[in-house]
Amino acid sequence: MIAGMVNEMIKIYIRCVVEFMDPMKKIRRASRRNTAITLGIGIIIAAGMLAACNAPSEPTSRPTENVSSGTEEIAPTQVAVTSTQSPATIAIYQYPDSDSDKLGEYALPVLEALAESENLQIKVLDEILPPALNPGVQIVVLIGVPPSAPDLVNTYPDIQFLLMGETDIAPGANVSTIGADGLPRHEQAFLAGYISALIASEWRVGKMMTESEPSELADTFRRGTKFYCGLCRQAFPPFSDYPVIEIVENGGSGQGFQDLAGFSVDTVYVSEGVLGLAEGIEEGEALSIKVIGGAPPLGDRGSNWVVTIQFDLESPIKSVWSDLMDGNGGMDLPISFVLTDINDQLLSPGKFDHANQVISDVVEGFIGVEEIP
Repeated sequence: MIAGMVNEMIKIYIRCVVEFMDPMKKIRRASRRNTAITLGIGIIIAAGMLAACNAPSEPTSRPTENVSSGTEEIAPTQVAVTSTQSPATIAIYQYPDSDSDKLGEYALPVLEALAESENLQIKVLDEILPPALNPGVQIVVLIGVPPSAPDLVNTYPDIQFLLMGETDIAPGANVSTIGADGLPRHEQAFLAGYISALIASEWRVGKMMTESEPSELADTFRRGTKFYCGLCRQAFPPFSDYPVIEIVENGGSGQGFQDLAGFSVDTVYVSEGVLGLAEGIEEGEALSIKVIGGAPPLGDRGSNWVVTIQFDLESPIKSVWSDLMDGNGGMDLPISFVLTDINDQLLSPGKFDHANQVISDVVEGFIGVEEIP
């Protein structure tokens, strides 16, 4: 009986285990199925995300694109802006004083060329009044300095003023000067005396000048001659106290050459005033007298013309020009000299270089032309 009960209990236990195991199997099968489904869904979602990342994004606003043809790109159209500001101007006023005509003769061609190179307009003023200085004026050139110059300089501090000729106005922030002591006529006479002695035979030198020219210029000419040759004594007759000064009247220079020939003058300096008479200059060639001029001859130069000693405004104007264009003042420059109309048969290259060195020393103040007290 006991054995029967044990067997019955074993059967019940086995049945219970079987009944318990069947649901567990179903659960495991369902779990595996759910896992597969979950994995499949994950793969699908991941693939969608990758596709979304690789797809090009659509911009919210489309930028302007350049139209291209071949390999060249056409730049976007640019609208040109037209300035309403008037072109820069250089205003020139020539004050009627004793030296302004001569200063203008040498300065105006230089100023015109420089203004053209900088695309500046030139406005020649008949009078120098504030309304004439409009906002376009960049530089004002005063050839000869009028009494109103100090007021103009102070009234227009943004305009650069270039003053040419004798003036007491000191250079400043908007002021530059050229030849503030006036035309260097004494320096010219000194150089003429020096160069005359440099080329003359036995220093037989003379000068022709008009009555209206200052007699002090004759003294300065003598100093230039003596500066080169000292006592200037001749070794052979005729003997004379050179240089010989000949005053020419309105009749012209013909008689003057004849008078100088009587002193055996070899080389003569003819002043600008005498050359302006336009008569008799050819007499020097007929008498074989070499001629140095204070200005170019009005007619043809003869074979006896040695050289012309001219005032040089081109060099100082060009020296100050870049500062004027940059709006800087304060320069004070002397008027220099230039040798032109050179006859190298009468003034050799070596003597020409020597003369230019003396010119430089005179202009820079290393050689004084005034009488030593």
